[in-house]
Amino acid sequence: MVLHFGWTWVGLLAEDSDLGQRGIHVLQEELIKGGACIDFSENILTSRADKNAFHIVQVIRNSTAKAIIIFSNDADLVPVLNELVKEKVTGRLWVASDGWSTSAVMSMEKYSQLLSGTIGFESHSGEMPGFKEYTGSLQPSRSQDDVFIKEFWEESFGCKWLDQKLFSDALDNRTKMCTGLEKLESLQAYNNDVSRVRFKNQIYNAVYVLAWALHDLSSCRPGSGPFPRGTCADIISFQPWQVGTDISVLNEQTYS
Repeated sequence: MVLHFGWTWVGLLAEDSDLGQRGIHVLQEELIKGGACIDFSENILTSRADKNAFHIVQVIRNSTAKAIIIFSNDADLVPVLNELVKEKVTGRLWVASDGWSTSAVMSMEKYSQLLSGTIGFESHSGEMPGFKEYTGSLQPSRSQDDVFIKEFWEESFGCKWLDQKLFSDALDNRTKMCTGLEKLESLQAYNNDVSRVRFKNQIYNAVYVLAWALHDLSSCRPGSGPFPRGTCADIISFQPWQVGTDISVLNEQTYS
């Protein structure tokens, strides 16, 4: 998109996580290859309370780049946005990664002037066959082997399972207790949480592609394999690069 609009002088900002750094690294390579120049590349330091916001904002203030691309999640970006508002930084076009492009932060009034005109990217979303029916049928009493079900239930319904520690609180009505009869369909987030379902779909696709890659490698026939001269991988010991090669082939077949 940057190259499409002819932006040849940009700034980059990324959280210091693997995701942020990988994203910014790939982008830098593509921009330089396309003839664009990078004025600055700064990191949001997620381990610090201030996220390195003061330094980042000073760099942005002193930069002549008008288009700034940000790879971050919304929570770690907020201190930077607050500092930008405080310093009255304007006149920048922000390009948002999918980590914050659909966040509620985008519609907060205090950021309206700062973020006006922001261009955001969103990951491809899709329906996972049977996912909603599966989650809708979950019941703690029927899923006792699921080690995550009780934690999921507490998080979803804001309740706690009764134990000795909570017994006195429960008697005093200070804690909402889980009954196991709560219905997921009653939760607005269950029906409308678009961003979370989008990432679940990505995980589903990743697992699906990995499973197919392993299946292809294990059923490979010499002479028709994906490696030089049609060779196959050692079925006893797949190497990571071999799985990666097969995944690339599957992706080409899927999206071509």
